[in-house]
Formats: sequence, C-alpha cells, structure tokens
Amino acid sequence: MESLRELYKIGVGPSSSHTMGPQRAAVKIKETYNNADHFVVYLHGSLALTGKGHLTDQIIEETFGKENVEIHFVSDALPKHPNGMVFEVYQKSKLLDKITVYSIGGGALMYEDDQLQQPKQVYPHHNLNEILEYCDQKGINLYDYVLEFEDGNFKSYLYEILDAMFKCVERGLSITGIIPGRLQLKRVAKSIYQQAINTHRSGERDRLLVSSYAYAVSEENASGHQIVTAPTCGASGVMPAVMYYCFKQLNIPRKEIVKAIAVAGIFGNVIKTNATISGADGGCQAEIGSACAMT
Repeated sequence: MESLRELYKIGVGPSSSHTMGPQRAAVKIKETYNNADHFVVYLHGSLALTGKGHLTDQIIEETFGKENVEIHFVSDALPKHPNGMVFEVYQKSKLLDKITVYSIGGGALMYEDDQLQQPKQVYPHHNLNEILEYCDQKGINLYDYVLEFEDGNFKSYLYEILDAMFKCVERGLSITGIIPGRLQLKRVAKSIYQQAINTHRSGERDRLLVSSYAYAVSEENASGHQIVTAPTCGASGVMPAVMYYCFKQLNIPRKEIVKAIAVAGIFGNVIKTNATISGADGGCQAEIGSACAMT
C-alpha cells in the first residue's frame, strides 16, 4: 500500500477527483515536459459530465496558463475508470507525447503504461487481517505500525495535516455569504455554531457543534478553498469535525489526535487499495462511508 501522504493531502476543493487529481496531473506533466509550449486536454466520462461544476477546466487552465491549453469534454468514459484524461503535449506544433491518466479518488492518479512515476508502495501488507497479524507478531499497536513504514518526518506531516484541518474548521466558522455556483446556497456553519452556543441542553449543543464544524469544512471545500482529503474532498468535513470536537470540547491533546489520524489512515488505505474511495467509481458511500469508517 502507498504512504498515507498519498491519502491525506492538503489541497483545494471542491472535488479530489475532479479538481485535485487533474491539478496534480497537470503539474506533473508541466514539470516533466518543461520544453512544451501547448497542451490539449480531453476530459472523459465523469470529468466531462460534471467537470464544469467541479472547476476541472478552471484548475487545468490555471496550471498550464489559459493561453497555453485547450480543453475538450468527451462524455464517453475511458476503459479503466470513469475519471479519465488524455493530455497531448506539443512544442511548436509538434506532438511530443500523449499521456492517459485517471483520477481515481482522493487526488490519487493512475497513469496508463506507467509513463510517469507511480507513488511508492511503502506498506508490504494489503488488507487489515495481514496488518493485524503483523502487529500481533511484533507486539506493536497500529500507530507504531504506521511509524515503522513511513519516513522519519511523518510525525511532522501528521501535525501539518491536523493544523490544516483545524484552520479549515475555524475559517469556515468565521465566514458568511453565498457559496460560489449557480445554486446560490447560503453558508450556514456560523449560524449553526451560534445556535449551539445559545443552546442549554448539552446533548443538543454537542450535536450542533459537531454539525457546525462539518459544515464549516464542507463549505470551504465547496468554495474551492484549502482542505485536507480525508479521504477525499467530498468527504473532507467528517474527520476534521470530530477531531476538532475532541480537541475543543473533550480536551484531548493534539498528540493523541495525531495518533488517531494515523490509525484512521490505515483504514482509508485498506479501502483505497481493495475497493475505491472515488465517488464517480463507487458512489457517495465510497467517500462519505470511508470517511465515517476512518473517523
């Protein structure tokens, strides 16, 4: 399995498959073919059908430069995944390369024919039974398991992820107004939070607090602002809401929450490896169900 760095990513919404994935592919291709001066991108399947609403074309134009790219929407899906893209790379009208890449959920990418480097596999195990058996043999817990296989800076990375989650909650709670898009939906996180503060029944207050935290992150995601995939943009509000509640209302220290995020990542990784975290591939439960299981 891949590093949890490939599961928890700090990026922009509103969709890990439709925004973060295409952005990462475009950045990689731009860096790899730094002598190219023009790009033609074909968005297939779900990326074509819902790409406009998820800002797919906008993020690709921002990455390549609007004057350097032309984008075509093709409703037919490519064979390996509903979120397929074909990049044609040109220099002075000469075709340098043609790259097919799939955005498979959580901002992760799968390249056709391995033209570009794939994420390194850092965990030797493939399912939870194998992981638990290994932990039992070595007498370690799941957090120690993560630290054994990740790099030496991974603890610091977990704190970065936690800080990004908490900042997203706090930003979302401070903003009112309309979420970008034709639906003209009002932000409600701040009003739900105020309702929670003014509620005297503890059970009701706690429910409203957690809800306000989840709305805060989800509204930041829908506005194209910075979030953490946990495991995706679409489900990015679940884990930060509960972690922020644990920190603020239950006074659980950051060092314990960081451990929880690491262990949660194992479950997300197992789902990502053996099933899917992509909403286009497995429906909303692939995202929100995974996020709830992790949390």
